[in-house]
Amino acid sequence: MIQAQVSDLALDPVTGDLLVRGGDLVLAMDAEAIAQDWARRMSLFRGEWKLDRRVGIDYPNVIFAGRPSAALLRHIFETVTRRTAGIASLERLEFTLDSRTRVLPVRAPVPASTGPPFALGVRHVL
Repeated sequence: MIQAQVSDLALDPVTGDLLVRGGDLVLAMDAEAIAQDWARRMSLFRGEWKLDRRVGIDYPNVIFAGRPSAALLRHIFETVTRRTAGIASLERLEFTLDSRTRVLPVRAPVPASTGPPFALGVRHVL
């Protein structure tokens, strides 16, 4: 059986710009590419991408407008995770909103469709 590889242009973890080393663009492969795509999807506001304004999470109306329920947040984050290419399944998703600091870390250990399990993680400041 041939396993497909997932790849994408690597992004700098600090700036979010394309990662360049020695004048060359860097590729993110397999788990790194999947995790990068997931983090981008988790951080994209609905309407932010000009090619399809329906894509993204409706943060202003769902999260910023009040106190969203844990069930609603779980549904949103699970949906984004399940729709991310390369993630075989989702068995556990963890998140905690610190209302004092407004920090929302989201973590999920996932099996990849292209290799061994790996951990996803993103930290939102709302």
